[in-house]
Amino acid sequence: MSNENPYGTSPCTITFETDIGASVTVTAALDAIHDLQRTLGRVGWTSVTIPPGGLYLPLDLEPHFDWHLIGARKATFGNDIRVLWKGQWYTRRELDERAPTKKLPHGMPRAIRYSRGARANDDDTNVETSEGGIRMVPLVTFKGTGGIAHKRHLLTPAARSELDTDEPY
Repeated sequence: MSNENPYGTSPCTITFETDIGASVTVTAALDAIHDLQRTLGRVGWTSVTIPPGGLYLPLDLEPHFDWHLIGARKATFGNDIRVLWKGQWYTRRELDERAPTKKLPHGMPRAIRYSRGARANDDDTNVETSEGGIRMVPLVTFKGTGGIAHKRHLLTPAARSELDTDEPY
């Protein structure tokens, strides 16, 4: 398979929000957008709006997900792994697989979720409440299988080079 980018070099415009809330619009070639997101994401700029409930990605992506694409930075504090996104820290939580119950007839697969405790000023559409009444704001949940081959663009450059494929994206 050819390593030519299927998206081409057509110009497009993308808007970023800086880490202090300023809006910056950039015009770049379409095939350079992911590189631009990575570069500006390293300093906390984001062009991504996280939907209510957070992003959902395949579990296999979690160890190699490129957080810079969404303007986040990953850090480790002792045994805690956290992600800084738009001035808020989100903590990595491992959710064990759950057997089927009456409430969850299909059970729940193992998942890894990056979330933070909700604050009084958080929009209720972004807040999830657990059975114990704990209010959380999810950023990204990794669960389920499949999709990693189609999500290569979401991996760190080092992880992409380790994949055994000729696909460019």
